[in-house]
Amino acid sequence: VYKRQVFDIGKIETVLSSGQIQLDLYRPENMDQSRFRLKIYNPGSPITLSDVLPILENFGLRVIAELPFEINPEDAKEGIWIHDFLLERPARHGTIHIKDVKPHFEKAFTKIWYNSLENDGLNRLVLTAALNWHETTILRSYIRYLKQLRFPFSRAYVEAALYKNPKIAHMIVDLFKAFHNPENGKNADDLAAKCASSIDRALEAVDSLDEDRILRAFVNLVETTLRTNYFQRQEDGSAKPYLSMKLDCQTIKDLPLPAPYRETFVYSPRVE
Repeated sequence: VYKRQVFDIGKIETVLSSGQIQLDLYRPENMDQSRFRLKIYNPGSPITLSDVLPILENFGLRVIAELPFEINPEDAKEGIWIHDFLLERPARHGTIHIKDVKPHFEKAFTKIWYNSLENDGLNRLVLTAALNWHETTILRSYIRYLKQLRFPFSRAYVEAALYKNPKIAHMIVDLFKAFHNPENGKNADDLAAKCASSIDRALEAVDSLDEDRILRAFVNLVETTLRTNYFQRQEDGSAKPYLSMKLDCQTIKDLPLPAPYRETFVYSPRVE
């Protein structure tokens, strides 16, 4: 209990100094593996549940209970509200290892809260596939491009195909990184070939023909991507707020005619 109190004080001090929310995803000892808790530390006023619940639901979580309370630090201009949520995730989706997903979840939630990351079904992949917010943006960008290609499936259906097949979704991200990570150098093609082979084997176990078609469309788009700014960083070391990709349109399947020679596609929440 004492350690938890000290931890809370540290979070409160961070909120006071930064003026931004802080989070803590954790699982108390002896709690069922399908449940865990989330603390949100918010400056000034209590958060509105109608703002929080859609975010948590798009992570694939169900809110069981919520306990809010206010802290008024001495000499502080405003109080700090702590909201302690009891969350549940269906056991059929597998066990969440908190230490593996905690930083990804907290970063993604914060970005959604401040409107720099979209609040959609792809955020389930943060927990099911242990992807971080930046990695989900790769898949989100291709979804928007598929819409431009008049792909016959809705955005929600395409998102579902990805989060129902989290291992393959992670493999698609790995394929993208194999091609474009500057550190791979001359080994890029060999690494990408291994990733593509793993994806082909995994697709053999996909029962739905629609999901198979959707996932193969992502693989095709990754393989036709020539360049990207994904690995570029801003001056402070953070990822750029937008993702751009140069595509070889001549090799994109089902591209409506007339197909351009090359195309640069840019995605960001602001652009959307």
